[in-house]
Amino acid sequence: MKNWKKFYWLLIVLIAAILLLFITFDKNIYFISSGKAVLSKDGHLMSLFISKDDQYVMPFSFYKDYPEKFKECVLIKEDKRFYYHPGFDPISIIRAFIGNISGQKRSGASTITMQLARMRSLRKRTYFNKMKEIFEAILIELTNSKKQILKAYLDQAPYGMNIRGVGTAANLFFLKDIDELSWAEYATLAVLPNNPSYVNFVVQRDRLRIKRDELLKKLLDEKMISLPIYKLSIAEKIPEFKKNIPFYAPHLCMSLKDKRSSYVIHTTIDMDIQKQLETITKEELRALKKHGINNLSVIVIKNSSREIIGYIGNPLFFDLPNDSMVDGVRASRSTGSILKPFLYALAIDEGMILPESILFDIPTFYGPYSPENFDGTFQGVVRVKDALIRSLNVPAVRLLQSYSVNAFYYFLKQAGMTTLFRDADDYGLSLIIGGAEGNLREISEMFCSLANGGEFTRSKILFDEKSYPKKSLISNGASTLILDCLKDLSRPGIDRIYAQLGYSNQISWKTGTSYGAKDAWAVGSDGEYTVGVWSGNFNGDSSPDLTGSRASAPVLFRIFALFKEKENGFKDKDHSKEFSEIVLCEKTGYRAGPGCEKTITSKRPADAKLLKSCPYHVRLPYNKEKNEIVCSSCWQGFDYNLKSFLYFPPEIQPYLSENYKKDLIPKHNPLCPEIDHKKSIRINYPTDKAVLSLVKDEKIAIRISTNQKNTKYFLYFNSILLDKSIGQEVFYITPKKGKNIISVINEKGDTDKVIFFVR
Repeated sequence: MKNWKKFYWLLIVLIAAILLLFITFDKNIYFISSGKAVLSKDGHLMSLFISKDDQYVMPFSFYKDYPEKFKECVLIKEDKRFYYHPGFDPISIIRAFIGNISGQKRSGASTITMQLARMRSLRKRTYFNKMKEIFEAILIELTNSKKQILKAYLDQAPYGMNIRGVGTAANLFFLKDIDELSWAEYATLAVLPNNPSYVNFVVQRDRLRIKRDELLKKLLDEKMISLPIYKLSIAEKIPEFKKNIPFYAPHLCMSLKDKRSSYVIHTTIDMDIQKQLETITKEELRALKKHGINNLSVIVIKNSSREIIGYIGNPLFFDLPNDSMVDGVRASRSTGSILKPFLYALAIDEGMILPESILFDIPTFYGPYSPENFDGTFQGVVRVKDALIRSLNVPAVRLLQSYSVNAFYYFLKQAGMTTLFRDADDYGLSLIIGGAEGNLREISEMFCSLANGGEFTRSKILFDEKSYPKKSLISNGASTLILDCLKDLSRPGIDRIYAQLGYSNQISWKTGTSYGAKDAWAVGSDGEYTVGVWSGNFNGDSSPDLTGSRASAPVLFRIFALFKEKENGFKDKDHSKEFSEIVLCEKTGYRAGPGCEKTITSKRPADAKLLKSCPYHVRLPYNKEKNEIVCSSCWQGFDYNLKSFLYFPPEIQPYLSENYKKDLIPKHNPLCPEIDHKKSIRINYPTDKAVLSLVKDEKIAIRISTNQKNTKYFLYFNSILLDKSIGQEVFYITPKKGKNIISVINEKGDTDKVIFFVR
């Protein structure tokens, strides 16, 4: 009776111990940390980052399940009765025990659940530890479903060399996702976890092939594969081992890994495009290096969805001496001329210009600031379209002065430029010719918005990222006009490159070069895609070949050639409702006024303000016989008729082409008593009432212009005769602090005068 009581209490203690173990048992069947994976839009692995345990392992949430074919391979190899046993397989244990004591071929008895239990804490293979594994396997089975157990095993299966999980192994060994593998590749992965340090792609490759083929024979015997598939499978070679850890768009992937908390980061990158971009940019950068250009960055945006489908922060990621790990897509650089299309579009909407309108390209002074064109020349009068495609600086600066620096600065902020860290006044007029800081992503987004009819918003890089609100900052019509201007190919050296690439679709594109040749930009759109390219040196070094047209534009066109089979979005759009007709002065490109004899019909954005009337034509009484202008005070005795002439300020006339000079107002009848000679000579700089900040004894240039080149004139500075000259236009003086007076008079009595101040 006492023995029964002891047995009873022993049973109670044993049951209580089992219950306690069951209650306190850690039901978690994942024993290692997950890595982080960055995926392309179609789910391909772009980059896999090592886990906290220093393991390469795909995020456990990435695979909801594994292909049935692969699971069949694993179960045939490791655990035939997986779905029927309680965590251990008595039949396998008995067979293994008999085999071990009889000295026959050793065979394992560990089920998949037992192997999962062993992963919890690595133990030596002893009978005692085997019993512990059995007990833990039973607890695992009691607390998890068979589906959960099998998935946990496949997620964490060891493949040697700190590689865990079948999905990871498929990507690193075969460069494929698990559902893309062949039967031979499935069988290879199924036999590897059994002893990955003894049999793998490096050690005893022949033995690995034999074990794979043995498993394929079992699959054939079980009628899971057909004889033809078996023969094809055993004919496949075991691949050479390369730890092929994907590392596409490394700058982007590393940035997302640091910023995102999720283990699976799904991007909008098009894997096919990304691979081609990486090949192209590596080739192009190696060529640019011969010219002292060591860094190159590219972004590609799909216009319709605003998704970033290609991203190159720097193609040679490990070129450490050249700052290759800097992400050139996000780095702030001088914008050069790349912002000019937006100013011209805004000016069109304000009714200030149209592409046919003329602008002045002459020496221009705003206090001590004087912009210059890239080639140092002046065109005199230039059409808006030509000024834009030739990227002339002086007309752009003069236009910005008329439009307003503050208004343009506010537009850039609204359009998405986050890199402007100074006030508008600090940037001043240089804002339009490289004084601003911009990055490739935001500038490319702005061009993408221009291609979307002036609706500005941010691009997306994450697959599940919501669209950002849109702001209509430029009219559809103005956007279309500017894009049409930018399709012109008449830019030195580029038409040849464009033709060689065979890209038939028209591209609207713009280049930019920063001051000192340190940044080269090229951004364009074909209607479907927007491509942005930046090249330069992150250390600030310049190069004579570092210009937008030489360094970045060829890369731009080569990338667009990838899309040449796709339809051009520009062709499909109906722009008829965006415009209304307007009659323009043929000579000046402004709305035809009463003095404009020759006109053309053009189009203007329907939503834009009305274009200003031509300010340069005037109808005057003209004596053709003497080629003179007459008036009511002097036309008696002359035959005359009203004729239209161009009137430009004197400072412009020296730079005019013959096309404009022949239409200028001829001289007035010299015998006319009412003739006014005041403005045939002019002081262009300093300007009247200017306030100059100068250092002690600093000289300034006095600039004179006259339309009477053979007439002597006298220059006075503070009432003292400074010089008398014929034809000279620049004089240098050292002004005093405070008020200064400059006056000029020619021998015919024409005069001009300015007063300026020095502080």
